[in-house]
Amino acid sequence: MNKLKHWFNKTENVFLVIAGLFGLISIVMNPILVVPDESTHLAFSYSMFSCNAHVPNFVHTAEDHIIVANDIKQHKYLQDFTNRLNLDGNCFAININDKKSDVVFGDKQLVDGSVVRHFANFPAAIGILIGRALWPTIGGMVLLGRITNFAMFMTAVYFIIKRVKFGKLVFLFLAITPMMIHQMASLSYDVFNLVTIFAFVAFCINLAVQKSKPSKKQYTYVAGLALMLLFSKPNNLLMMPLLLGIIAGKYQHPHLQKITNFVNSIKKRWGIAKYRILASSTILVLAVFIIAVLREAINVHRLKDTILSTLLYPNINGQIDPIATTGVVGNFGWLAYRFPEWIVILWFIVLTIILLADKVPKISKRISGLAFAVFLLVCASVFGALGYAQYIHGSNVLLGIQGRYFTPLLSLLILVFAGIQNDIRLDVDFKKLKTLTVLFSLSLLLIYLYQTKTYYYN
Repeated sequence: MNKLKHWFNKTENVFLVIAGLFGLISIVMNPILVVPDESTHLAFSYSMFSCNAHVPNFVHTAEDHIIVANDIKQHKYLQDFTNRLNLDGNCFAININDKKSDVVFGDKQLVDGSVVRHFANFPAAIGILIGRALWPTIGGMVLLGRITNFAMFMTAVYFIIKRVKFGKLVFLFLAITPMMIHQMASLSYDVFNLVTIFAFVAFCINLAVQKSKPSKKQYTYVAGLALMLLFSKPNNLLMMPLLLGIIAGKYQHPHLQKITNFVNSIKKRWGIAKYRILASSTILVLAVFIIAVLREAINVHRLKDTILSTLLYPNINGQIDPIATTGVVGNFGWLAYRFPEWIVILWFIVLTIILLADKVPKISKRISGLAFAVFLLVCASVFGALGYAQYIHGSNVLLGIQGRYFTPLLSLLILVFAGIQNDIRLDVDFKKLKTLTVLFSLSLLLIYLYQTKTYYYN
């Protein structure tokens, strides 16, 4: 009994049990291709080990979840698991050519789409390859692809939580958020994206508290993480300044030391308050200069109005609350059903309490500030990447921004709040907080499963 209690005291083991249980239920309970873009990821993943470089894609829009629900009620859904398919003559190959050939998946409505192979789809591609060999149906391929994708998530996050020096409870809380379990138990490349961001943040945390300079082995990790950030989503590379800043702080380069001494002398002569005013004024002047330079290239006034309309006016941007904000915690199916906003508010309150109460070593405000700047920069890049095309075509709001893009990025706040805890800290019984956090997460996962059952199977 004591051994079992000791086993459950470890955060990574709690993750293993909760994520494993609810993830497997989610894999089976969610109908195939109802997760956002899952049909596209099926085409991506299938093409990786197919003789065909160009695979037709399922037409599966936001309205199609109604068709899926009706198919389930009429028992048509089981046909996707029983109708065997002749998939391009069972031609297996590692796809490195550009030969164009159509593949038809049963009687589904299809549309041609050129597939660009993506490393992030590799875990799901393994399961789909196994499905082609053992269970050549649409349902079989999707189910096995979901299992291998989720297995990568489980394995990677388990070791990340196990090895990270602090912030374990935050990683656990984010990883078992219903929105993440919903996405991880699908064919989505969000699995690779989450694992990459978590691994990057965990490495930064461990390096920040390390007393010595990085070893040669750690520099190979840096290179590997940079490649993973690139392969997940290119804008994730904007997080690299955080890691480089932490590494730079480990070296007492003469020029860097002169800059540090100069800054410290200003702080001592002027005082902290005047120094902050000077620093803020310098940043403001630089911002005005950049805007002045860019004014000829973009309409700054319109850009400002577009950003404000997107973020602050839900009557103009009808997606900001249900899709962007609620989507951080729970907007399920193809944006078909979601958590009420009071649950989302509670979730953010719990996350803030954990960040302020977590037991962390002393982190310099330089690292904390850099982490916050990187967090804002990457979040802004998500908005920019998704909204740029709409902006140049005259839209007054940026649409299509889903909250799930930001959930893994919240792990950067571990370093941000580690610096804040130098001034503000919640003194609570951390074991009780961990228990309450797990119970809260379990209640949300149960609500998610209930909503899924009610939506698709009642």
